[in-house]
Amino acid sequence: MELRMLHNEVNPAAYEAMKSLEFPSSEYPSMFNKGEIDMAIHHVTDATFKNEMQTKGLTLVNFWAPWCGPCRMFTTVLEAYVAEGNHDVKILKLNVDEETDVANQFGVMSLPTSILFKDGEPIDKVIGALPLSDLKKFVTR
Repeated sequence: MELRMLHNEVNPAAYEAMKSLEFPSSEYPSMFNKGEIDMAIHHVTDATFKNEMQTKGLTLVNFWAPWCGPCRMFTTVLEAYVAEGNHDVKILKLNVDEETDVANQFGVMSLPTSILFKDGEPIDKVIGALPLSDLKKFVTR
């Protein structure tokens, strides 16, 4: 699977190092409809977080940073999750380098950290990048 640079500010040397990592390519769809994925994964700020949280149903909040290799890797997993047609969970991404209040509120100390909310309340938390199969299990607990 070819890794793609997600942000212009990514260090080219770090990007090349990430390309050498092994990914279970059989778990990821070969084609992404980027427009649908961009609409399904919402980038939030401290100011917009509460408005984007679902009061009914499931919301997955992914805390990440541009310099974090596993965070970028997990973004690909989130995109694969959406590309497979999984729309049962609203996905929010919060850049902790730019937005610190919400991350502090939920005690985020390591990246990536993902917190699953049900009806606006946190119900589970995972630290680290998950493969697609584990993400599906995490969401359906």
